[in-house]
Amino acid sequence: LYWNPEPVSPDRAYEYIRDDQLRPWWNRGYRRFIFFNEPQFPKAIALIEEGMGISWHSKEEFARFLRQCLIRARADFPGIQLFTTPMSSNQAFDPWGWRQAMWAQVHDLVHGWCMHAYTGDNSNAEAAAQDIAGQVVELQRRFQLRIPIIVSEASVNRGSNAEQKARVA
Repeated sequence: LYWNPEPVSPDRAYEYIRDDQLRPWWNRGYRRFIFFNEPQFPKAIALIEEGMGISWHSKEEFARFLRQCLIRARADFPGIQLFTTPMSSNQAFDPWGWRQAMWAQVHDLVHGWCMHAYTGDNSNAEAAAQDIAGQVVELQRRFQLRIPIIVSEASVNRGSNAEQKARVA
């Protein structure tokens, strides 16, 4: 789902995706939706890589926004399954802080958690794969998750060659 890139209220942003995108996909039989992808990116990156164009002032602001959107989706589409939210694994963006703020707001609203797991190991494929798996275990442990975890992105960080990425996969 692509979000209105204007800084609007959660209600207005939700109405945009509900009418323009969520309802048409729902009417085609889709029932599982992932809300948000890497919201902690600054505006310059979000415009280029994510298409959101929103730079959140704080992780708490984002978490409240997300909660309101999920509440509205559950009310409008009974039986919807909600998944959230990959978040960048880039340490510069404080992924654990963002995840904690988000989880505190939405833990009672979601059916699963999507995550990104990247490794920096460019030489040892087995160790790199273990690093990625370890990130999944760490996420489950930290938040005591009893819901499905989907690794929606996983690879070796940019800069490694295709053969190494294939070995890790």
